[in-house]
Amino acid sequence: MVEKDKTTYKQCKLGEKMPQEKISTKISTLIIFIFILTVSSVGCLATGIKQKASDPNKNDVITVIHETPGQESPDESLSLEIGFEPTPIPANLTLMNTRYGFQLTYPETWEYIEIDHGHELNKGSARLVIFYRWVSAQLPAGMVGTGMPAGDRLYRDKINFLGSLIPVELLEFEGKIKMVIYNEGKPIDTGKIEIRFFLEDQDTEYSAVDLTPELIADANMILESFQLTEDIVASPNTPEEGICATERTISRQDWKLYSNEDYGFYFYYPASLEIDEEDHLVKIQNGELTMLIEYRLLEEQRKMEGFVPQGEVELTRFVNYFGEENPNPVVVERVGDQITRVSLGNLITKTTPVQFLVSIINKSGTGIDINQAEIMLEMLDYLCVTR
Repeated sequence: MVEKDKTTYKQCKLGEKMPQEKISTKISTLIIFIFILTVSSVGCLATGIKQKASDPNKNDVITVIHETPGQESPDESLSLEIGFEPTPIPANLTLMNTRYGFQLTYPETWEYIEIDHGHELNKGSARLVIFYRWVSAQLPAGMVGTGMPAGDRLYRDKINFLGSLIPVELLEFEGKIKMVIYNEGKPIDTGKIEIRFFLEDQDTEYSAVDLTPELIADANMILESFQLTEDIVASPNTPEEGICATERTISRQDWKLYSNEDYGFYFYYPASLEIDEEDHLVKIQNGELTMLIEYRLLEEQRKMEGFVPQGEVELTRFVNYFGEENPNPVVVERVGDQITRVSLGNLITKTTPVQFLVSIINKSGTGIDINQAEIMLEMLDYLCVTR
């Protein structure tokens, strides 16, 4: 006996039998209807999946059925999100310094800034500072440590720098990392150049500074990428391009190089002398004598008045620097029998924007040996402007 569904049952009168042929017809119709409904449902499901997957710009979630060949389809599903791309890995940029012969790589998420005798890489308020100099050259300010902020130095790691392991110390204060110190803060001698580097944050209030492990890991990676290169276009005593005070071709391998990259000038000086830098002023010490080189850019609103003569002024000679038509006077000042100062007039060139005032003094008050003063003035023959 064929069981009737509810729809068929409601179409019959109570207690009345349905003819056999009608029953067969109804059953056939019902089977066909169920088949059509099933096929339509599967078709709609397949069509819906295809439409969703075809638009990857939408954050749609789709259900995918995975089947293993030779096995029945598992009764489970895997949800995938379309439209979410993974965070791209930052590209590395290469910094090459062909003058001093080295290169390094750093993530593009860091910003590069050139500083005097150094490179600065910034990420946010943190900065990785790399100072360098020729071994035979005068120490720039950044090569000499000027004191350490408050905190405890904790040895935590090592990095491989040019094939040698150097210590990494964290300066910790009140549970926060304030600074990362490499090689105990000392410069590293590579043979031709010395390098000093550290990681710090000077733009944030000190109490809030806390260098993260991610920043430290980036800095370590940058330093470990440091390489010496062979394509050096200069040597410690090779002049840079520029306009020089004279056309001297005598090599001064026994002299040191002083370079001011911010104002674009350099000169050579005897290795036995000492140099000190102040704002817009270079002091060269030779025993009791001091040569003062004051400088400025012409565009700077800064007066250079030099020194007011204290006694009798005597013109000794004229010199022509930078190929200028107007020569520069060399004068001496005397008080009684003693020379108190030797000065060079306004040292400037039409083709460069840097101006100099030069004088030699003796702070001890015992007077100036003119022969010693002439030796110091010889350094101006090696003065060059690169701007």
